[in-house]
Amino acid sequence: PYVRQSAATTAAAPAAAACRACCCWFWKRMQKVVAVICVILCMGVLASAVPLFNGKEFFAGDWQLESHKTEFDSPSTFGRLENSQWKIRDANGTHEGTYIDDSDEERTIHIEWDSETSGKFFLDEDLNLLFQFDFSNYTTGYFLSQGEWKDEVRGDAGIYQFVVTAPNSFYLTRTLKDAQGHYYQVVLTSGRKTIEKEPQGFFSKFGTPIMLFVVMMGFQFFKARNQVTQHAAAQQNNTAAPPATGTPTATVPAPEAGAASTKKAKSKKAD
Repeated sequence: PYVRQSAATTAAAPAAAACRACCCWFWKRMQKVVAVICVILCMGVLASAVPLFNGKEFFAGDWQLESHKTEFDSPSTFGRLENSQWKIRDANGTHEGTYIDDSDEERTIHIEWDSETSGKFFLDEDLNLLFQFDFSNYTTGYFLSQGEWKDEVRGDAGIYQFVVTAPNSFYLTRTLKDAQGHYYQVVLTSGRKTIEKEPQGFFSKFGTPIMLFVVMMGFQFFKARNQVTQHAAAQQNNTAAPPATGTPTATVPAPEAGAASTKKAKSKKAD
């Protein structure tokens, strides 16, 4: 049995060596692929960890606004819903547009920029300054600007707080005061921008299946590599093991042909 096992081990050795060589070749290639995937994932994590805000891209578009007014004299009474619109477009470094209020009155919008996050918001043709803004990162994904609010046409003055909650939404809170400087009203406005869906790219459609395929291939590779390693170790242990020792068993020689025929002849004579 030891001789037969040694022969089988010798016969399987080239196959095991070829399998190990194939696994080594595949692993060398896979190392580069794994390294590239890790770099891409790290870049994605770093990019998502530092959100950026571009006011020029944010303000441009068609906005649907919903406003509620609450009087300080009756804070439990929530004012009626007022719907309005912003339609703003980029115009050679500035932004121009139209503000349509609840009564369908149209007013001109003009935005001048000091940077991508700061500038001035004007209304009407004579450029009445409504508010100045300078957005900063308040929390992850939220950007805040606050300051003085003044609408000279309507006689509104006070303070505002503008919170960008997403690339297509914001909350605007205005606290207005009268001519004597007493705050009398809070106006809560929520804005939602209409965004057309862009066609999905290749990785948007097939990124997840590709990643799952890569993970499955990596799992199968490591599984096959472990099996080959275990098989090679078992073969080495069998080759290095000495033959089994024990009490030799006496071998009874087979009877010769002549002796067998003589015994048959004697039995016939006896009959």
